[in-house]
Amino acid sequence: MERYRSWLFAPGDVADRCLKALHSNADQVIWDLEDAVPVSHKDQARDTLLRLLAEVPGDRVPWIRINDLEDLSALWPHQRWVVPKMDQTRLEQLHRQIPSDLSHREWVFIIESARGLWDLSHAATPWHLFGDPIRLAFGSLDYLNDIGAQATPEELELLGPRTLLPWVSRAWNWPGPIDTVFPYLDDKDQFTLSTQRGRTMGFQGRLIIHPQQIAPVNRIFMPSDAERQWAEQIVTQSEQAGAVRIGGEMVDRPVLERARRILETAKQHPMTKEDV
Repeated sequence: MERYRSWLFAPGDVADRCLKALHSNADQVIWDLEDAVPVSHKDQARDTLLRLLAEVPGDRVPWIRINDLEDLSALWPHQRWVVPKMDQTRLEQLHRQIPSDLSHREWVFIIESARGLWDLSHAATPWHLFGDPIRLAFGSLDYLNDIGAQATPEELELLGPRTLLPWVSRAWNWPGPIDTVFPYLDDKDQFTLSTQRGRTMGFQGRLIIHPQQIAPVNRIFMPSDAERQWAEQIVTQSEQAGAVRIGGEMVDRPVLERARRILETAKQHPMTKEDV
């Protein structure tokens, strides 16, 4: 079963880095035609990705982040797409541009602006024009520029998007969203805290920009030993006695459901040595 915890970017105009990312321990790999590629290298990047796509194994299909509709046309009919700066206007433009056959396609829409957040929560019709599955992601760097906010260690400025994206994903029955990149590679402690915040708020994975971020993200987005032990205790004792007090906590149906979900996640995606 495929995992969706760590999403590693690789610049689309550098073939060896694209292949290296694909052979990393990242759950998902995004070949990037947007921020990572200078405009002067765009044609080269498209040609590089077309060549590489013919070589990738079927069980390790990368995602492609486009910069404009020409990227989409040049690489169609690839299966997996990441669309940045998504709002209602861009959604409509994409829908007019792409072929009518959307079967067997997967989409990640990155929300990076106040308009994107507004359209996401106020659109008259949910963004199901592209079919399922659709997964949302958060792009904090452009978002902060858009609203004129500043990044802080506490990340209070990110509470709005980090609340809305999990809420909308659940309301529309989409997979859990992907949290934003963390650009400060040397600040490992803050990266860990930030990733834990995202998981706490309902994100199911994180965009990352360097291989050193893979292992901590994979670890954080899996149930810890303490969580698994707690869940096993809750399920065992509550199934024997119904509503019960366990370790000072009153356990009823919502708590039991959470415990079962933790155990199911741990069962489906057991930790490996690469995640430690």
